[in-house]
Amino acid sequence: MSRAHIDFLLNEEKISIKDLDTNTTVLNYLRNNHELTGTKEGCASGDCGACTAVVGELKENKISYKSINTCITFLYSLHGKQLITVEHIQKNKLHPVQQSMIDSDGSQCGFCTPGIIMSMYNMYENKIKPTEENIDKFLSGNLCRCTGYLPIKNAIKNMYSYKSEKFSNNFPYPTIWPSLRPQPHSMLNPRTIA
Repeated sequence: MSRAHIDFLLNEEKISIKDLDTNTTVLNYLRNNHELTGTKEGCASGDCGACTAVVGELKENKISYKSINTCITFLYSLHGKQLITVEHIQKNKLHPVQQSMIDSDGSQCGFCTPGIIMSMYNMYENKIKPTEENIDKFLSGNLCRCTGYLPIKNAIKNMYSYKSEKFSNNFPYPTIWPSLRPQPHSMLNPRTIA
């Protein structure tokens, strides 16, 4: 079994793992090691989106966000990045994507809701215009069996009308990100994988 050393941000906390089993998925790590159970296991094959989280990566002094299926993403791929979970996006009040989802009645049974919220969060943080084409693109990895998607799409169309506390930009990036910046081919370096 291969082992590796990684550093990343889990929400706002710097995580250092010195002896990582390289077969560990992000989903299993979140649920088993941090009790972050808002990230759901649905299909365990990357098809349903219940396990969606968002990864932030520093590129040219700007953070770029991307949704991931945590059930099929290996933890070592987070080296030098930030993982944002559904538990983290609510601070003192609901995030605009959450409030918009509530006000649009976009959730019914609730199982898929955390994953959809994180896909919406990805759109919101990247300031993606909520056109029909963009909505379909960003929701394409999230399955909902209850709503028929119309209330969810309405929530996405309305999410920018809510004020954000902009807490995603308040992370300690200037001090933490440079220490997380991966060295070239660090995951392929034989000294990091034994």
